[in-house]
Amino acid sequence: MAESVEISATSVDDAIELALAQLGRERAEVEVQVLRNPGEPDEHGYASDEALVLVTALDATAMESGTSQARAPRARRRQQLSPGDRMRVAESAQEMLSDLLHHLGIVASCHVSPQSMNTSDPEAPVIAEVEGEDLGVLIGRRGDNLAALQYILGLMVQKQVGLWPNLQVDVAGYRRRREETLEGLARRMARRVLETQQPFTFEPMPARERRILHVTIQDDRRVETESIGEGDDRRVVIYPAE
Repeated sequence: MAESVEISATSVDDAIELALAQLGRERAEVEVQVLRNPGEPDEHGYASDEALVLVTALDATAMESGTSQARAPRARRRQQLSPGDRMRVAESAQEMLSDLLHHLGIVASCHVSPQSMNTSDPEAPVIAEVEGEDLGVLIGRRGDNLAALQYILGLMVQKQVGLWPNLQVDVAGYRRRREETLEGLARRMARRVLETQQPFTFEPMPARERRILHVTIQDDRRVETESIGEGDDRRVVIYPAE
């Protein structure tokens, strides 16, 4: 029976990446079925802010025959940006983010990360950075406000430039620091699991942070990770590999 995982996240792309980390597979080695897009009703009829996907690992025969394309709808790939598109997204994002901050009454400056503009990777995100003092309100609990700001800005930029932008927003370096913290935490807890041979369960985290935990230790074959729980209670567990 094919190995599969059903997983939810704030976007289809994030859900797929979480599933790939959990299965230990590359994108070409799985088939993806999008069960629910963000904003669509869940099984109880309530609108959900998370996407839900079913990702199934392919055996060698299916990979060679290419039958995965016939069995399941293709998920949207991460937006690839040409240099011209990247410039349009960056200019629009900086202008609209400045306007948003002004209307929110927040005194801060914003700019686009030069590194995200000089990259040769068409799938690398455009990163809009906000700097200032007392910006905690833009970050929110567990970065929830930051995620909402990024989503709203993405919709605004999409409407102006005519494509879905691969866009990230960072506030006072929060996202970068948080990622570094989670990477270090994942490695320390993986070592603890190896020493004690007992599972370790993290506190509940949003999908974007759970993904960091999964990806950080996915190449360590001595341990395995799994997301458990539902909704806001979803959390990552590290187990000793069998």
